[in-house]
Amino acid sequence: MNYVSFSYLYMFSCIHSAVAKTMKIDTQDCFGLPEKPFIIFGAVVSHTRAIGRTLCYFQPSDQNQYLSIYPTKLDLRRRFGTCPVIQINEFTSVRDELIDNTDVNMIIPMKVPDDTKLIFQANCTNYASMLDKTVHTSSSNLKIQILFDPANSAASDVTYQFIISSYVLGPSYNCPSNTFRCWDAATNCIPDSLTCDTIANCHDGSDENGYLCTGRINGIPIPLFAIIIASK
Repeated sequence: MNYVSFSYLYMFSCIHSAVAKTMKIDTQDCFGLPEKPFIIFGAVVSHTRAIGRTLCYFQPSDQNQYLSIYPTKLDLRRRFGTCPVIQINEFTSVRDELIDNTDVNMIIPMKVPDDTKLIFQANCTNYASMLDKTVHTSSSNLKIQILFDPANSAASDVTYQFIISSYVLGPSYNCPSNTFRCWDAATNCIPDSLTCDTIANCHDGSDENGYLCTGRINGIPIPLFAIIIASK
Protein backbone atom coordinates (compact mmCIF):
# COMPACT_ATOMS: atom_id res chain seq x y z
CA MET A 1 0.00 0.00 0.00
CA ASN A 2 1.48 3.39 -0.99
CA TYR A 3 1.38 6.59 1.07
CA VAL A 4 -1.52 8.13 -0.88
CA SER A 5 -3.82 5.16 -0.45
CA PHE A 6 -2.88 4.78 3.24
CA SER A 7 -3.63 8.46 3.89
CA TYR A 8 -6.96 8.19 2.10
CA LEU A 9 -8.06 5.16 4.10
CA TYR A 10 -6.84 6.67 7.38
CA MET A 11 -8.91 9.78 6.67
CA PHE A 12 -12.03 7.63 6.17
CA SER A 13 -11.33 5.81 9.43
CA CYS A 14 -10.98 9.06 11.37
CA ILE A 15 -14.16 10.49 9.89
CA HIS A 16 -16.11 7.39 10.82
CA SER A 17 -14.80 7.36 14.39
CA ALA A 18 -16.60 10.67 14.91
CA VAL A 19 -19.93 9.32 13.64
CA ALA A 20 -22.32 7.91 16.22
CA LYS A 21 -23.18 4.23 16.05
CA THR A 22 -25.72 2.13 17.88
CA MET A 23 -25.64 2.75 21.65
CA LYS A 24 -26.09 -0.10 24.12
CA ILE A 25 -28.21 0.97 27.09
CA ASP A 26 -29.32 -0.97 30.15
CA THR A 27 -32.59 0.11 31.71
CA GLN A 28 -30.72 0.45 34.99
CA ASP A 29 -28.98 3.45 33.40
CA CYS A 30 -32.21 5.20 32.41
CA PHE A 31 -33.03 8.04 34.74
CA GLY A 32 -36.58 8.86 33.65
CA LEU A 33 -36.10 12.38 32.27
CA PRO A 34 -38.59 13.12 29.48
CA GLU A 35 -37.18 16.62 29.06
CA LYS A 36 -33.68 15.19 28.53
CA PRO A 37 -34.08 12.00 26.49
CA PHE A 38 -31.20 10.02 25.05
CA ILE A 39 -30.48 11.48 21.60
CA ILE A 40 -29.70 8.56 19.35
CA PHE A 41 -28.90 7.35 15.87
CA GLY A 42 -29.60 3.83 17.12
CA ALA A 43 -29.81 1.99 20.44
CA VAL A 44 -30.07 -1.50 21.90
CA VAL A 45 -32.11 -1.24 25.10
CA SER A 46 -31.87 -4.23 27.43
CA HIS A 47 -33.30 -5.23 30.80
CA THR A 48 -30.74 -7.22 32.75
CA ARG A 49 -30.72 -6.27 36.41
CA ALA A 50 -33.14 -3.42 37.13
CA ILE A 51 -35.62 -4.12 39.92
CA GLY A 52 -38.88 -2.24 39.93
CA ARG A 53 -40.55 0.14 37.49
CA THR A 54 -38.27 1.78 34.91
CA LEU A 55 -38.67 4.60 32.41
CA CYS A 56 -36.43 5.35 29.43
CA TYR A 57 -36.74 8.24 26.98
CA PHE A 58 -35.28 8.58 23.48
CA GLN A 59 -35.42 10.95 20.56
CA PRO A 60 -33.83 10.90 17.09
CA SER A 61 -30.69 12.90 16.42
CA ASP A 62 -32.30 15.00 13.68
CA GLN A 63 -35.70 16.67 13.42
CA ASN A 64 -36.39 14.93 10.10
CA GLN A 65 -35.89 11.45 11.52
CA TYR A 66 -38.43 8.87 12.64
CA LEU A 67 -37.79 6.01 15.06
CA SER A 68 -38.41 2.32 14.46
CA ILE A 69 -38.55 -0.05 17.43
CA TYR A 70 -38.73 -3.83 17.60
CA PRO A 71 -38.02 -6.42 20.33
CA THR A 72 -35.42 -9.13 19.84
CA LYS A 73 -36.01 -10.65 23.29
CA LEU A 74 -39.30 -10.60 25.16
CA ASP A 75 -40.20 -12.84 28.11
CA LEU A 76 -42.95 -11.41 30.32
CA ARG A 77 -44.52 -14.65 31.48
CA ARG A 78 -46.80 -14.70 34.50
CA ARG A 79 -45.22 -15.91 37.73
CA PHE A 80 -46.92 -16.22 41.12
CA GLY A 81 -49.92 -14.28 39.89
CA THR A 82 -47.96 -11.28 38.59
CA CYS A 83 -48.27 -9.93 35.04
CA PRO A 84 -45.33 -7.77 33.90
CA VAL A 85 -46.09 -5.14 31.25
CA ILE A 86 -44.04 -2.99 28.92
CA GLN A 87 -45.39 0.01 27.00
CA ILE A 88 -43.90 2.31 24.39
CA ASN A 89 -45.49 5.73 23.99
CA GLU A 90 -44.64 8.52 21.58
CA PHE A 91 -44.89 12.18 22.58
CA THR A 92 -43.88 15.66 21.44
CA SER A 93 -43.59 17.78 24.56
CA VAL A 94 -43.50 17.77 28.36
CA ARG A 95 -45.43 19.56 31.09
CA ASP A 96 -45.10 20.13 34.82
CA GLU A 97 -47.07 17.87 37.10
CA LEU A 98 -47.30 18.30 40.86
CA ILE A 99 -46.58 15.33 43.08
CA ASP A 100 -49.25 15.15 45.78
CA ASN A 101 -47.97 15.37 49.31
CA THR A 102 -49.66 15.70 52.67
CA ASP A 103 -47.53 18.75 53.39
CA VAL A 104 -48.56 21.58 51.02
CA ASN A 105 -45.12 23.11 51.47
CA MET A 106 -43.53 19.97 50.03
CA ILE A 107 -45.43 19.76 46.74
CA ILE A 108 -42.80 19.04 44.07
CA PRO A 109 -43.23 19.73 40.35
CA MET A 110 -41.85 17.17 37.91
CA LYS A 111 -41.73 16.88 34.13
CA VAL A 112 -43.97 14.32 32.44
CA PRO A 113 -44.83 13.69 28.77
CA ASP A 114 -47.74 15.91 27.78
CA ASP A 115 -49.37 14.08 24.88
CA THR A 116 -48.51 10.39 24.97
CA LYS A 117 -49.81 7.99 22.35
CA LEU A 118 -49.44 4.23 22.87
CA ILE A 119 -47.65 2.50 19.98
CA PHE A 120 -46.59 -0.81 21.60
CA GLN A 121 -47.79 -2.85 24.56
CA ALA A 122 -46.84 -6.34 25.68
CA ASN A 123 -47.67 -8.21 28.87
CA CYS A 124 -47.91 -11.72 30.28
CA THR A 125 -50.81 -12.61 27.96
CA ASN A 126 -49.49 -11.49 24.56
CA TYR A 127 -45.70 -11.20 24.77
CA ALA A 128 -45.05 -14.18 22.49
CA SER A 129 -47.08 -12.67 19.65
CA MET A 130 -45.40 -9.27 20.09
CA LEU A 131 -41.87 -10.62 19.76
CA ASP A 132 -40.22 -9.27 16.62
CA LYS A 133 -43.10 -6.86 15.91
CA THR A 134 -41.86 -3.53 14.50
CA VAL A 135 -43.51 -0.21 15.35
CA HIS A 136 -42.71 3.30 14.14
CA THR A 137 -43.26 6.80 15.41
CA SER A 138 -46.10 8.42 13.50
CA SER A 139 -44.22 11.64 12.65
CA SER A 140 -40.64 12.82 12.49
CA ASN A 141 -38.82 14.19 15.54
CA LEU A 142 -41.15 12.49 18.04
CA LYS A 143 -39.76 11.27 21.34
CA ILE A 144 -40.57 7.88 22.84
CA GLN A 145 -41.06 6.64 26.37
CA ILE A 146 -40.37 3.00 27.27
CA LEU A 147 -42.20 2.13 30.48
CA PHE A 148 -41.64 -1.22 32.18
CA ASP A 149 -43.63 -2.41 35.19
CA PRO A 150 -42.46 -5.81 36.48
CA ALA A 151 -45.53 -6.19 38.73
CA ASN A 152 -43.34 -7.42 41.60
CA SER A 153 -41.56 -9.98 39.44
CA ALA A 154 -37.93 -10.62 40.30
CA ALA A 155 -35.37 -9.05 37.96
CA SER A 156 -34.28 -12.51 36.80
CA ASP A 157 -37.84 -13.53 35.87
CA VAL A 158 -38.30 -11.08 32.99
CA THR A 159 -36.27 -10.35 29.88
CA TYR A 160 -36.56 -7.85 27.08
CA GLN A 161 -34.37 -6.19 24.50
CA PHE A 162 -35.37 -3.63 21.89
CA ILE A 163 -33.51 -2.26 18.89
CA ILE A 164 -34.31 1.40 18.20
CA SER A 165 -33.19 2.98 14.94
CA SER A 166 -33.51 6.45 13.49
CA TYR A 167 -34.35 6.84 9.82
CA VAL A 168 -35.54 9.35 7.27
CA LEU A 169 -38.13 8.85 4.57
CA GLY A 170 -36.69 8.98 1.08
CA PRO A 171 -38.22 8.72 -2.38
CA SER A 172 -39.24 5.17 -3.23
CA TYR A 173 -36.10 3.00 -3.54
CA ASN A 174 -33.88 6.09 -3.61
CA CYS A 175 -32.34 7.17 -0.30
CA PRO A 176 -30.47 10.44 0.39
CA SER A 177 -26.67 10.41 0.50
CA ASN A 178 -25.05 9.03 3.67
CA THR A 179 -28.05 6.78 4.31
CA PHE A 180 -28.87 3.15 3.54
CA ARG A 181 -32.26 1.85 2.40
CA CYS A 182 -33.48 -1.16 4.34
CA TRP A 183 -34.31 -3.83 1.77
CA ASP A 184 -37.70 -4.61 3.31
CA ALA A 185 -38.85 -0.96 3.18
CA ALA A 186 -39.00 1.12 0.02
CA THR A 187 -38.60 4.47 1.78
CA ASN A 188 -36.86 3.83 5.15
CA CYS A 189 -33.30 5.16 5.07
CA ILE A 190 -31.08 4.63 8.12
CA PRO A 191 -27.80 6.51 8.69
CA ASP A 192 -24.81 4.84 7.04
CA SER A 193 -23.13 4.76 10.46
CA LEU A 194 -25.62 2.09 11.59
CA THR A 195 -24.63 -0.37 8.87
CA CYS A 196 -22.15 -3.20 9.39
CA ASP A 197 -21.97 -2.82 13.18
CA THR A 198 -23.31 -6.36 13.95
CA ILE A 199 -26.70 -4.93 15.00
CA ALA A 200 -29.72 -5.34 12.71
CA ASN A 201 -31.09 -1.80 12.62
CA CYS A 202 -33.09 -2.86 9.58
CA HIS A 203 -35.65 -5.42 10.71
CA ASP A 204 -34.64 -7.76 7.89
CA GLY A 205 -30.93 -7.46 8.75
CA SER A 206 -30.06 -6.05 5.34
CA ASP A 207 -27.78 -3.43 6.93
CA GLU A 208 -25.56 -6.31 8.10
CA ASN A 209 -25.48 -8.16 4.76
CA GLY A 210 -22.13 -9.77 3.99
CA TYR A 211 -21.96 -8.27 0.51
CA LEU A 212 -22.65 -4.78 1.86
CA CYS A 213 -20.08 -5.09 4.61
CA THR A 214 -17.19 -6.33 2.47
CA GLY A 215 -14.47 -3.73 1.97
CA ARG A 216 -15.07 -1.51 5.01
CA ILE A 217 -12.97 0.08 7.72
CA ASN A 218 -14.77 0.29 11.08
CA GLY A 219 -18.05 -0.12 9.22
CA ILE A 220 -17.60 2.65 6.63
CA PRO A 221 -17.58 1.71 2.93
CA ILE A 222 -14.20 1.97 1.22
CA PRO A 223 -14.54 3.38 -2.33
CA LEU A 224 -13.71 0.85 -5.01
CA PHE A 225 -10.82 2.87 -6.39
CA ALA A 226 -9.24 2.99 -2.91
CA ILE A 227 -9.33 -0.81 -2.76
CA ILE A 228 -7.74 -0.98 -6.20
CA ILE A 229 -4.95 1.41 -5.16
CA ALA A 230 -4.33 -0.54 -1.97
CA SER A 231 -3.99 -3.79 -3.90
CA LYS A 232 -1.20 -2.48 -6.13
